Amino acid sequence: MYIPMKTEKLKILVIDDDPFTMAMTEETIKIVAPGAQTIKFFSAADALRHLEAENGHSANDTCHSDMILSDLHMPGIDGFQFLDEFAKLSFSIRKRYSAFILSSTSDEEEFAKLAERTCFAGFCPKPLTSRKLVRLMETARRNYQKKNPG
Repeated sequence: MYIPMKTEKLKILVIDDDPFTMAMTEETIKIVAPGAQTIKFFSAADALRHLEAENGHSANDTCHSDMILSDLHMPGIDGFQFLDEFAKLSFSIRKRYSAFILSSTSDEEEFAKLAERTCFAGFCPKPLTSRKLVRLMETARRNYQKKNPG
């Protein structure tokens, strides 16, 4: 499988309340990006706390295209609210991460609501496949380059 970037310093946060989907997503990441650090959260609130504590700094600071893969429909903070809260975090955090929504929704109104979010990097239909993950990684890399020119 073609890997579009070095993955040993890539950090991927996965947010999903379903353990089966979480396991499948994690397995796909291991296949496509075996060196990536995957951090799993079963709630968006926990992921936001982690991001706030990280404040844009970690041992992976040389990685320029970290990713967030979030479910859309979750109890508590859903994917829409997660994107809204993520947008309120410091620029040092937001410039490192591209936030993608993974969902099985086909609701056009939901797509429109997602597109309104400033920190929405893209949508990916579930299940996550190797091909889809490679595209998300390429998008994340381009997003980082736009946020961090030069």
